Amino acid sequence: MEEKAKPTYSIFRTAIIKATPDDLKCKFYCNGSTCKYCIPRTSSQDHQAIEALYSDWVAPNILAMARPLADHFQRFDLEHHFKRAGIRAVLNLEEPGEHAQCGPGLLPSGFTYEPEWFMKAGIYYYNFPLPDFAACSTTTIQDIVKVASFHLNEGKIAVHCHAGHGRTGMVIAAIFVYREGMRPSSAVRRVRKIRPQSVQSHPQVSLLNTMKPTLTNETLNKVVQPEYCGVEEAIEFQRNLLNPCEARKFAHIPKIVWTTCYELLSRYYETVNIRTKHYASTKSWAVDFELKDEHCIPGDDDLISPAFIIGLLDRKECKDFTKWLAKEEKSLNLENLDQKLKTLPIGQLLYLLDLHMREYKKLLTESDLIEVLRRNHSTKTMKILNANEFLFLFLLKTFGRILNNYRPELAFITCLWCTW
Repeated sequence: MEEKAKPTYSIFRTAIIKATPDDLKCKFYCNGSTCKYCIPRTSSQDHQAIEALYSDWVAPNILAMARPLADHFQRFDLEHHFKRAGIRAVLNLEEPGEHAQCGPGLLPSGFTYEPEWFMKAGIYYYNFPLPDFAACSTTTIQDIVKVASFHLNEGKIAVHCHAGHGRTGMVIAAIFVYREGMRPSSAVRRVRKIRPQSVQSHPQVSLLNTMKPTLTNETLNKVVQPEYCGVEEAIEFQRNLLNPCEARKFAHIPKIVWTTCYELLSRYYETVNIRTKHYASTKSWAVDFELKDEHCIPGDDDLISPAFIIGLLDRKECKDFTKWLAKEEKSLNLENLDQKLKTLPIGQLLYLLDLHMREYKKLLTESDLIEVLRRNHSTKTMKILNANEFLFLFLLKTFGRILNNYRPELAFITCLWCTW
């Protein structure tokens, strides 16, 4: 039985704290105007990740911190410290007006600093207000994690609530669950190893425990149902996990297929541009490949031959890849897919794509296939009416360029993956 994450505070202690009036809460638990979390820490023995700010790097790219004060900006140039550290976004989990008696008080924004101070420095700022010691809805935690993950793909983020323990620890643990597929208990332990008081209340750990099946991004392993699913279902599944920009980009094709094909083409061409366009009047899409400067990667000449590709797809060249997949598949997810696939040789990319395609229901009937080819055989851009057609023609064009239009091999791949 899987171990569950546990809170640092008992249900009874949490209830007492939540029932305490705000002014007394600040006085009894945080030292009020001399708040032990807010006030800048200037002791030479008090080493912090960011100067004078109660903060820790919970991961190399995730900073957990207490809420900053105006003093941090005015005396210590906090925004410049963030820029030098590579922090691209700040996630504020406080409610406006909370802990008003802690530290020097609140500014007109309802917080102890003005959000535009970060934004003027070119740092993205988000406020996801969560009640102190509480959790949130599953929809909200998904939104927070997707925003965080979007910025983590480009750099580092900072997360804070009041002290940077409860809500902050919950969100960072959720990020670990989402991006790395960690169990909630392991994710919480990882946060607490660096920031011991994190993830405090029963509602916070309950959310992590109940959200694991939703947050864990197992799209590469078990996107489809055991009886196989269609492309549309797979796209709908990933739409709930991707950030808005990627959800639009991959609105008609599974991200793993697009990314794998892009990586394969990148091994053969210096420049790869794939453009899609939607025609509202005909409710159709077009996709166009622009490939320039064909080349071969040294040492991979044997992988470029059609014979190798067909042998691989016919499961005759799979021994090394099954071992690799057993080791790596649990760490692959939609967020790290781009980085992971860049490190794979051509054979492993093909094997991964083959495993994924065989899990879908076949894309087209024989009559549908003939109709799609008739509609697109003489056009530069492919006119596509649904996701099944999009995926079929996307694969056909990808492997047509890789195999230099060897007709038997293209027919083999088409029959293997796409037709009834």
